[in-house]
Amino acid sequence: GMDRAYDGFRRWAVQSGQDRDRTALCRDLARLAGLYGMLTGTAGPHGNAKVERELRHLRELGIDIHRPFSLRLLNDADRHDCRGCGDEALAKTLAGSGTWTTRMWLADRPTAGMNRAIAELAHEAGPDEGDDFAEHWLGRIRRLRNSRVGVPGDDDVQEGIRTRKAYGGSATRSAFAVLCELMEAEHREEAPARDRLTVEHVMPQKLTEQWKRDLGDGAEEMHGRHRDRLANLTLSGDATNSGMGANEFAAKREVYRKSPIGMTRSLAAEIEWDEAALERRVEELTRRAADRWPWPEQPSPARDDFRRASRFSWRIADGRLHAEDTASQMVLNVTAALLSRDPANSERLSGDAVSSNVHPASRYPPGTVAGTLTMRAVPGHEDHVLYPYDHDYPTSAERCRKMGERCGVAVEVEFEDASQSRAFWKFVKDHAGGVPGQKDTWRGASQWSSRADASGEQVGIHVGNPELLWLYIKSGDSVASEERAARMRRYSWQIRQEMGDQQLGDNIERNSEKGMTIAVQRPGVRDDEGEWPDAALWISEQCERLHSIIRDARGEGS
Repeated sequence: GMDRAYDGFRRWAVQSGQDRDRTALCRDLARLAGLYGMLTGTAGPHGNAKVERELRHLRELGIDIHRPFSLRLLNDADRHDCRGCGDEALAKTLAGSGTWTTRMWLADRPTAGMNRAIAELAHEAGPDEGDDFAEHWLGRIRRLRNSRVGVPGDDDVQEGIRTRKAYGGSATRSAFAVLCELMEAEHREEAPARDRLTVEHVMPQKLTEQWKRDLGDGAEEMHGRHRDRLANLTLSGDATNSGMGANEFAAKREVYRKSPIGMTRSLAAEIEWDEAALERRVEELTRRAADRWPWPEQPSPARDDFRRASRFSWRIADGRLHAEDTASQMVLNVTAALLSRDPANSERLSGDAVSSNVHPASRYPPGTVAGTLTMRAVPGHEDHVLYPYDHDYPTSAERCRKMGERCGVAVEVEFEDASQSRAFWKFVKDHAGGVPGQKDTWRGASQWSSRADASGEQVGIHVGNPELLWLYIKSGDSVASEERAARMRRYSWQIRQEMGDQQLGDNIERNSEKGMTIAVQRPGVRDDEGEWPDAALWISEQCERLHSIIRDARGEGS
């Protein structure tokens, strides 16, 4: 809420020393507001055409997750003491950020996973003196070790173009931006104005009897799978689009042949609009996308090696095998595949139970909490959400199989069954040296770190929440008392003073009465092993800081 935003802003101002000159602080805030308006387009375009082109694409794409990093780049370029970060370097860096975001969308990767990576880029130190500004930041994006948020390669982009939903809800805006960029990359200054164009379905949104005859057996199933995918979409003018409507493909070909847009005109080369034509369209769009948003391929293991290294693999019926690193992502992707297979599956997967069914995003917008459950958007089907987390791997696997049964198809799942919490605690010990009092037998979601001293106080560490890690001090006294509450209260205030650089909980009074302090928190996905190295170091560091607060409060020093 507003109070927490104010507290966070005030803490930042105090820690950075900017509260001493409030006039200068307000002046700087006004400057940043102008840059943010330039980022969103509400304050007019950027003065440099190359920079504005990259900013326009990021705006039109409708995916705002890049904004903290983009604002940081604009701020660096706006400062007079930033060497080597002029308009050319800024445009090149923004182009890299736009490539990252666009390829994530094309590959149908959940962009929500980029939150943390973007925040780190926005706040970390910039290039050293003498370093190339653009190459520094592009190199940082290339080095993202978590494949879930790394820039997808050409193969992943092609598979996303082949399978993702690109029409309906927010996807329509993103698809229009992508198609317009591909058009402008081909036609440059001669490209038609965007405001005169609309998205055209080659195979119409509603099948006519003629289209059913042309598509042949399985027409409805093919229509359900391909109708809203990018390969079935193109650009046309308003009058042309309304005139074509649900016309048979032979009639549309004649209209496409006269189109001023190259990728629309190329559709006229197809004799029939069938599976083979759609696959050729996928290849064409992949080539165009790779030319417009190039990215160097990173060395990667062969696909079979990747499957062996992944925890989960799944397939629907006799389809290709998909590899997943996390159970929650498997649940999301299986759901997405079932919805893409047949739109009627949304009804088959719906139900009253919040935790196990698919729900409309109009009821539970993505990111909202239903009871204690945070709902997630189904990739490529943002108008649907579900809660993808389960207690263990077997439950997630069985959930996917049951979803398949509800939709009348077989979902095959294979997985490595191991205790995730136990594996994580072992990783904390091996990677970060462990925490005081850690035992090899630790395997539960909540554990207690303690030192061999007379205080009896412990640091509680909880890793069982799917989206949040937290630590806190717990009293060694099991019996409630005013003295215990006062001691916990003092600890909490000390945490606020010394650990204000961290995300902190609240409710000091209520927690004090329960014999515990406010929590020190960190966002993190429980079953994403790509985040384990950073999480392990963070737990070790914050645990030591909390133990230090206990020692200082008892006058034991360090």
